[in-house]
Amino acid sequence: MPAEKRWKVVGSSLGGLMAAISACSHPERVERMVLLAPALIWPDFKRDLPDPVSVPVVIYHGLHDTIIPLDEMRPIAEKIFTNLILNVVEDDHSLHNTVAAIDWRDLLDSP
Repeated sequence: MPAEKRWKVVGSSLGGLMAAISACSHPERVERMVLLAPALIWPDFKRDLPDPVSVPVVIYHGLHDTIIPLDEMRPIAEKIFTNLILNVVEDDHSLHNTVAAIDWRDLLDSP
């Protein structure tokens, strides 16, 4: 599939889980993903993890996230995303401060 036809996917929390499921099912369709506090700890997902994918993935996860604990999410992300950048930030699940500080154009347009 030509690069111009591939998706750049952004998802937060449960939307991050849905993005991960889509990318793992069809990695050839995804150019890159940005996941914000993704709910990768969802019981059905973590019970039957998909095969690893090499889609470039950037995750932002708050150190103070009490909804999706970092120590539960991290090993899952590291297992399924072989091209992962995990940014642990001083924020909570909402990532309000982090989202406002991200250079989205650079993040989504960089190679």
